[in-house]
Amino acid sequence: MSEQITLTIDGKTVSAAKGATIWQAAKDAGIFVPIYCYHPKMPPLGACRICMVEVEKMPKPMAACTTQVSEGMVVHTESKLASDARSGVMEFLLINHPLDCPICDKGGECDLQNYAVEFGQGTGRFHEHKRHLDKAVELGPTIVLDRERCIMCQRCARFSQLIVQDEGLIIAERGAKAEISTVPGKAYDSQFSGNTVEMCPVGALTARTYRFKARPWELRHSASVCAHCSVGCNITIDTRLSREVVRFMSRDNEAVDDGWLCDRGRYGYGFIHNRERLKSPHVRNANGKLEAVTWQQAFDYLAKRLGEIIKANGAQSVAVLPGSHATNEEIFTLQRFALETIGTDKLVYRGGNFGKYATADLPQYLTATIAGMEKAAAILVVGADISARQPILELRLKKAHRNGTKLLFLGGNPGALSRYATKIETVETGKLAQTVEQLLRKPNSDIMSTLKAAGEVAIWFDEADTLAPGNEKLFEMLVQLAQATGSFGKPGVGLGALSQDNNSVGARNISAVAKSSLSYSGFLRGEGNLKAAMVMGTNPLTDIALYGGKAESLTGLELLVVQEMFMSETAQLAHVVLPVASFAEIEGTFTNLEGRVQKIEPAIPPITGTAPNIAIIYEMSSRLGKALPALSIADIFSEITKTIPAFAGLTYEALGEQGIISGRAELASKSL
Repeated sequence: MSEQITLTIDGKTVSAAKGATIWQAAKDAGIFVPIYCYHPKMPPLGACRICMVEVEKMPKPMAACTTQVSEGMVVHTESKLASDARSGVMEFLLINHPLDCPICDKGGECDLQNYAVEFGQGTGRFHEHKRHLDKAVELGPTIVLDRERCIMCQRCARFSQLIVQDEGLIIAERGAKAEISTVPGKAYDSQFSGNTVEMCPVGALTARTYRFKARPWELRHSASVCAHCSVGCNITIDTRLSREVVRFMSRDNEAVDDGWLCDRGRYGYGFIHNRERLKSPHVRNANGKLEAVTWQQAFDYLAKRLGEIIKANGAQSVAVLPGSHATNEEIFTLQRFALETIGTDKLVYRGGNFGKYATADLPQYLTATIAGMEKAAAILVVGADISARQPILELRLKKAHRNGTKLLFLGGNPGALSRYATKIETVETGKLAQTVEQLLRKPNSDIMSTLKAAGEVAIWFDEADTLAPGNEKLFEMLVQLAQATGSFGKPGVGLGALSQDNNSVGARNISAVAKSSLSYSGFLRGEGNLKAAMVMGTNPLTDIALYGGKAESLTGLELLVVQEMFMSETAQLAHVVLPVASFAEIEGTFTNLEGRVQKIEPAIPPITGTAPNIAIIYEMSSRLGKALPALSIADIFSEITKTIPAFAGLTYEALGEQGIISGRAELASKSL
């Protein structure tokens, strides 16, 4: 534990870690001190001075965000000296700031507005004309700048320089002419640009997708989890009048996203209100074309055909495919539908190849965590393109590198992370297993020497690479590699799988218990003597080439049922297509790549004409004469915890707003 300092703030005795600032100490004690330039994820700057406080025995007011605490220090945040200093700062900031709050996107949630009321003067003393600068400057594809509103807090430029470390936003000119700009001749084209809009304390930086769309008092805020990749970044879904999703904002979860969002996650909500969304069921008619029908007609047809197929060919002629974008509750309910209503054990999951480890115990071998990246002395990334697939992990790795972690890459091009690498070894995807096996035989190679000397090692690999021809033993080799480094099974480090979709891990953990008699690759190759398949939120037709399958495995079915939001490639082949609600319209949980189970809540009701997956499954089970018990989401989750080992010990209420990592166990005494 760090050395503690005792000080007094506004008459209250406060304890703070040595080296902490007055602002941090005050915040931890529940004492408010305003800030503009300071951001908790970046070093103190002291540029704006709005955080001025009085410190006894100091000759002048001090900036709370840069002044470190000392033993016996006495601080006053609301004394006349502190109040006058803050009022003076506000007066200077407002000299040239435009009075356009009624049309500013930040109006109603603006720190400058709030602090002007709380700390500013009732009237201004400056009568000169305000300075006029460029307005609505398009910095790049996502960001618009109003230079008149900028108070030069420098948060955005420092985010580019310190966190992303790219050629994004800079401070051009100096002194009174200083302004936020881009590198000359370059647009601000970063996949993390949206963070600058959210951290801007005024309305200087605005997002093109949100400009003039809503006012803060019209918004309803719903806690959720990003559905675009497997990291599971926490978001707040803002809806206008509870009907239209107008923006995603970050919802700080330090263990997962460290408070940031990538632009794909922040701006990727257009699909929710996309005109191409399916809004009525479709059934293939006698002419071979899909036509819109009512829900009643769709269920009538589905129940009749499925019943006929089961009667003629048996329950094992039906396969069920849960998608890895669905919630844990949806996947579990579909699994129960397959096992209890239909009576088939052919639950086909699209996942990696973990060989002999592909059991319900698999989570115990994958102990690396996102936050553990900062704990590791060395990180080996095997075959993954993190910048493209899991962008927020790029920022995690850069942060780890700043803290002294060595980054090594084995496989493809690490892209934006190349300049931070200690070692890069390019390997063809299909030769990764062979290369890892060779490393194990060369303990003195650069990579092995670095990993063994590091102590705490995290090995992150792309789960999809385990499916490539030649990589059948990749996971087994990686287990041996983790053992050789001494980090296998250690909490936070060891092995970590970079799965593809937002709930790939949840689908894997639930499906492992069912012990399907048919693999995903076998399904795509036409094995299993299938006559019907029920597909929920996945698109197997696009995987034909990857798994060595054939289109006839789908086109040859007597009945193909697809639950989907859009008319995907697989849906276009279906006999029945059922339109489903999006993740923003339902309640449930997702499991991210580290095994963290997190809640989502509905931001808007399901779009007219669509239905939640679980409601569809309940209706299908009822139509087939073996109705599943209708349970709440909390009750379904309770059933999951009783039957799926990876969820053991969890409760729906205990998940809270940050989620819980489950399914981990110490492996020190476990024989492999």
